Amino acid sequence: MEEKPKMDDEEEGEEVELKESEPTPLCSTIDAEKIQVFLDAATRLADEGTISFEEDGMRIREMDASQIAMVDAFIPKACFTLYPASQGKLGVNLQTLKKFLAKASGQVELKVVENRLHINFSKKEFVLSLLDLSNSTRKVPKIEGFEFSIGPSVLFGAIKDCWLVSAHISFENKENILHVIGTGDAGEADIKTEIAMPSPLTVMFPVDFLGKMNLSGDTMKVMLKKNSPLRLTYDLDKVLVMYWLAPRIEPE
Repeated sequence: MEEKPKMDDEEEGEEVELKESEPTPLCSTIDAEKIQVFLDAATRLADEGTISFEEDGMRIREMDASQIAMVDAFIPKACFTLYPASQGKLGVNLQTLKKFLAKASGQVELKVVENRLHINFSKKEFVLSLLDLSNSTRKVPKIEGFEFSIGPSVLFGAIKDCWLVSAHISFENKENILHVIGTGDAGEADIKTEIAMPSPLTVMFPVDFLGKMNLSGDTMKVMLKKNSPLRLTYDLDKVLVMYWLAPRIEPE
């Protein structure tokens, strides 16, 4: 850190030191669109959650109520106009915060005053009471499987087609090509993709949860592994979002 500048004073008296200004703890300013994308991704799975101001950025990492899906949403520190001087965690109602910011534009200020979160933008102020939530950090599943890139509209279009006949879909390797398959009492849907697969794989997931993970974007990454959670990864103009979903494991 550079030496703080001092005022020269040749006469006797106290030496005056100019102090550098620092961001107020737990006060931040960010573009409205980025925090809207951030909250939209998180609230697909969680109504309440902890917003963590970490050393390198702001994060929400929460599971859904049934504990079979997880979201990790992250905005890097570099995206903020003003970032908190110290790290901290805020328990909030994410759905309410999302509603407050639905029509926000320009810069949004988030500031904690007396255990309440003040949200300011466009001459408007909303105040949200903080919640006493667990401060423990959830661990993300470690998966090393088959990963590929695909357009969200392509994958979720296939999933939507399979939803017509089944509440679950399978990702299956057929002749080294990925197929999305739905089978139910009403019939069967088999959607062939253009994704080449190097090894055998069949894994099944609930369609309703997958539908919640459909975000707007040009591309995303998907990781699949037998009897392991699915992982979806988005980079939405520097807002980073990852989803995990536990598979449905059929009895042998």
